[in-house]
Amino acid sequence: MRSLKSDRPMGGMTRRIKTVALSGVAFSGVALSGGLEPGLFGPGMAVAQTVPSSQSPAVLAPVTVTAQKRTEDAAAVPISMDVRSGDRLEEQRILQTPDLLRSSPNAHMNGGATGAAYTPYMAIRGVGSDLNDAEASIGMFVDGVPVSDTQSYTSGLLDMERVEILRGPQGTLYGRNTLGGSVNLVSRKADPTRTEGRMTAGYGSFGQIRLEGMVNAPVVPGTSAVRLAISQDRSDGYTDNRAAGTKNANARTATQARGSVTAEVNDSTRLMLSVDGQTQTFRDGVSQTLASFRAGDDGVSVDNPFHGEMKSLGGRAELTHDLAGGYTLTSLTGLRRQDTDYAGRSAPTSYFAPTNAQMQAFGVTGYDHRFNNPFEGSFSQMTQELRLTSPETGPLRYVLGAYGEVSRSERTYGAESSWQNNAVLSGTGVSLSMDGTTDTRAAAVFGDGSYALTEAWDVFGGLRVGYEEKDYQYRLGSTNASYTALMLNTVARAYDDSLSATYATPKAGLRYHLDDDNSVFGSVSQGYKSGGFNNGLIYPSSPSEFAEERLTNYEVGMKNSLFGGRLRLDSALFYIDWKDQQVLAFDSAAQSTSTVNASRSRSYGGELSGEVQLGDGWRAALGVGYADATYVDFKNAPATGGTGSRDASGKQQQYHSKLTGTAELGYDWSLGVGDLTGSAALGYRYRSKSYFDVNNTIAQDGYGVVDARIGVENDHYGVHLWGRNLTDERYIVSGADLGNGVLVSQGEPLAVGISGTVRF
Repeated sequence: MRSLKSDRPMGGMTRRIKTVALSGVAFSGVALSGGLEPGLFGPGMAVAQTVPSSQSPAVLAPVTVTAQKRTEDAAAVPISMDVRSGDRLEEQRILQTPDLLRSSPNAHMNGGATGAAYTPYMAIRGVGSDLNDAEASIGMFVDGVPVSDTQSYTSGLLDMERVEILRGPQGTLYGRNTLGGSVNLVSRKADPTRTEGRMTAGYGSFGQIRLEGMVNAPVVPGTSAVRLAISQDRSDGYTDNRAAGTKNANARTATQARGSVTAEVNDSTRLMLSVDGQTQTFRDGVSQTLASFRAGDDGVSVDNPFHGEMKSLGGRAELTHDLAGGYTLTSLTGLRRQDTDYAGRSAPTSYFAPTNAQMQAFGVTGYDHRFNNPFEGSFSQMTQELRLTSPETGPLRYVLGAYGEVSRSERTYGAESSWQNNAVLSGTGVSLSMDGTTDTRAAAVFGDGSYALTEAWDVFGGLRVGYEEKDYQYRLGSTNASYTALMLNTVARAYDDSLSATYATPKAGLRYHLDDDNSVFGSVSQGYKSGGFNNGLIYPSSPSEFAEERLTNYEVGMKNSLFGGRLRLDSALFYIDWKDQQVLAFDSAAQSTSTVNASRSRSYGGELSGEVQLGDGWRAALGVGYADATYVDFKNAPATGGTGSRDASGKQQQYHSKLTGTAELGYDWSLGVGDLTGSAALGYRYRSKSYFDVNNTIAQDGYGVVDARIGVENDHYGVHLWGRNLTDERYIVSGADLGNGVLVSQGEPLAVGISGTVRF
């Protein structure tokens, strides 16, 4: 490993002054580009545990990551990232991936246009999508295994060692469909050196109950071990439904389990097996009119509200073998499956009264467009990756690998309407089903590494070349021939299609080490996202297929550790140019949702993250992100709440906030009673104005949320009080116009709770 010495060409004191000055420039540059207001900073990177030293205050500990598929200090990785330890996630009560993304600068996750968990929207730097029938723009990985089905993205964060949010294209190491970034979930593994356990119970507003347990035990001490963790979360929901028989409009129950086995086969070979599963039952995606929200109404009136169940299961086998000369060979095999079943209404009972009146005037007596949208989906996947990792000594370090994947996605969308028998339509109703099946096969080879030109200069980069092919089959089913003949006479009844593509995702960069603790870097990288097929009602005006998506990311950044390791700053500036962006839009004229391509889009901005030990038990963390993400050329955008299409060129990306920020101030102290310590923290999260449609007509103004927690603990026991949205801010998390006005879903109001933990 190269040693960065203090006798570099630039003198130590001069270099240190220059480092501090450049850090200040980066701090000011990002802040000014975002138009910051006071109090918008926050924990954009994890507040690391402190390391005791002979001087007070304590210094920040290094943060270890595997972002480049080798173990490194985060400060040595030329990627803008947000890293949270598992302990930090528990302190902040971040229990699910949506909570994680919402608390990270320049990142976001919600329920998409419907507000439902089965249509998740995830974005980094404004690059994202809520496409049920398309691939993700942000990759998610559980212990290195890709989670390719977006409906698995609403995962619990049980027994995490850490999470890594990597910003910018990660296609070189992580493959296609990571053009905006990736989220790496790294679980705690079975430890053969210790026996331990933990039990946690909590209760909060809206009937929130959380139970969690973990046990780790050696099988052969020092050689093999098993670990098991399980949790259950339950909530009655915070939105009341006034329709008869359904009180809670967004209740949720989730049960998650995770297990792992580690074993040393011999002195040079290690085997790790793990499995994780989750079952979630929901009543969500229920909306109210925008007018009722603005009038202060916090309830809804929906008969048979949207409800469903999602089940996910995954397994992995990782075999690592140390070769001669310090090389390591790794085989990673992954299996994943997701099953989803949803049904019910998302709109108020009276929302489709105008549509019903039009059909009744047409002669369809008693017509009722119930907008019951049943959905059934299943996804199965097998992946295999082989990697060769170079020694950590010497100027050249690299990872070479090969990857293969096979998967199948089956989705069935439904729609229902009823009427009385009449001269126009026979029978008393219709149920439609739109079935789509996609079979995917993919393979790739890749390499990534860095080379030390001098003690101060590095070059880094890599290349991935991949191939994929998809086969698609679509079928439209109807229970009423007269309805199909009259209303769907131009709709495609069946079609089969296929596509194939070869892609390359290169990356190249240069890094300069100001000294042992500070560096600057610049890079250019490209990302690729697969094309696909629409699975809704396919009208002549609706595309059956949408094109692949590509982007180029230009980035400069800094990594700084200052004041003897008590202050850590990471900053980055970026410009993203991408073509054929895949956009999900509702065409109210056709009453159909489809994916279309926006010819060109762009995003530019930056991130600044910092953490500091202030002394006397005080600590602070900050994070701010600014991303001006817009459609540059999108002339064929479906109209919102109207007919035909609109030119959305120059409009802000839907769901995206240009400015995001979080801040936290914490204090830790000794209670003077045995080994008991106290801790308290006050946090703030901010999002600027966002739009829920491509035409920028449905908006949520900027808002901020205040969170707090306080507790006491020692090595064996802990009790904590927590509060979220302490000012009871009212805000919208999703919105859509389905032809009869704007529908919205509210965010969580003020909530408080308590939790207790026992460790052994």
